[in-house]
Amino acid sequence: MEIMKAQRYLIKATYLEGPHEGETYFLRKDGHVTEADFPQGFSDTYASKASAARRCRKLESDNTIDRNIERREETHRIKKGKPPKEWYLYHLESYEPFEVEAIDFN
Repeated sequence: MEIMKAQRYLIKATYLEGPHEGETYFLRKDGHVTEADFPQGFSDTYASKASAARRCRKLESDNTIDRNIERREETHRIKKGKPPKEWYLYHLESYEPFEVEAIDFN
């Protein structure tokens, strides 16, 4: 069995607001959270920086939409005389490609 190594990409997510502001985590291709120093397989990572960047743009767009909807709902709650929420489900996050060395077992 030959072990191949190559530079591949994960997605690095960083909280821009909320109680975890400034904290980061890493996403595999399947959307699961992982550690950057954990051995990654080819199927768990993005082959190119461009494909990872496309996914980052999609995640940022979805995150912004979800956060804006939640803010609008909060505004309506307050207008109806209800107290503001103690916590939010969505916090703004930034996403960027993060280079890792991936292993493929052939």
